[in-house]
Amino acid sequence: MNAENPLQTTTDSGSNIQYPVDPSLLFSGTLSLATSKTTVDAEDTVDIMVTLTNTGLINWSPVSVYIPIPNGTEFVSFVVPDRNLQNYDPSSNLWNLNVMEYMPRGSQKTAILTVKVLPEAAGKTLSVIAQVNQLVLEGYGVDMAKYVQSRSVNLKVNGGYWSGNGTNSGPGGATAFSNPWANTSSGIYNGNQLVKLQVNGKETIYYTTNGKTPNNVSLKYTKPIHINSTTVLKFIAVDQFAHKSSVYTKNYVIDKIPPKVVNATPKNNHAGFSLTAPITLTFNEKISKASQYNNIQIKNKNTGKLVSITKSVTGNKLTLKMVRSRLSLNNYQIYIPTGAFKDQAGNKNSKYVSKFKTSKY
Repeated sequence: MNAENPLQTTTDSGSNIQYPVDPSLLFSGTLSLATSKTTVDAEDTVDIMVTLTNTGLINWSPVSVYIPIPNGTEFVSFVVPDRNLQNYDPSSNLWNLNVMEYMPRGSQKTAILTVKVLPEAAGKTLSVIAQVNQLVLEGYGVDMAKYVQSRSVNLKVNGGYWSGNGTNSGPGGATAFSNPWANTSSGIYNGNQLVKLQVNGKETIYYTTNGKTPNNVSLKYTKPIHINSTTVLKFIAVDQFAHKSSVYTKNYVIDKIPPKVVNATPKNNHAGFSLTAPITLTFNEKISKASQYNNIQIKNKNTGKLVSITKSVTGNKLTLKMVRSRLSLNNYQIYIPTGAFKDQAGNKNSKYVSKFKTSKY
């Protein structure tokens, strides 16, 4: 391998082989998905194992994989065996791998997401999926995420009632007891939620919305619950013999505030900005790409032409780099359209426009 140019190799005869300059030809990678079980019962835990492999000829950075928590389950834990980078975010369902280095025999990272099957999933088949969210060829700024095939597997949940913890009994022996469930999963939402609680049997549901443990003198569920702000909802089912189910908890975060730029380099109307320094925009919260991301532009106001740029998002920061140096003493405009970004709740940004003038040298 040539030390100055990792895309150029030297054969035993001393001749050089130049790889193609088209960066997409340097890319090769695979995504795999498996579960520790294929058939489960309510209350079981399941491991979801996701592996990403770089078999190409160039490093990937940044890299992230979308591993959503399946409907009918709740998050338990996440681990990357033998590695320190344990940064899966259950609120956005993104696993940030940071860098996938090129290695002659391929490099590989595996993560294990553990979830618990909820009672409302009984009798259903759950879909477990994984897909690459972002995969940028390092040094080229080309996102190849769409070229990696997403994966999915089915998880069958056995149906029926459960007999509780072994202490439920009525006349003649054990009582058939069913668990309650909510029709809305825990999560971050950008609007009010109407949560319905249900149970398969004749049990009565009691609940609290202040985080306290409910009992048979708590609020009795009779109609859907309006969730208008961030709320911890806890609920139980109680049968005619006063036997109680486990306590179930749902966490609802209501976020109606869209992401907005709170800091920029350069600032609006800045004069004397560098010809080569990257442009950074910092938002008030973590952001991800939305439908108008590809319409972000930088325009030279002197020439009236759009300039070629590369874009990257890390946490709450957008970084823009121009492919060529800016012209001295020229005026430029940054344009971020509405809907270029969204926050974890799905709120989209409003339009952002700023101007700056470059320095002489």
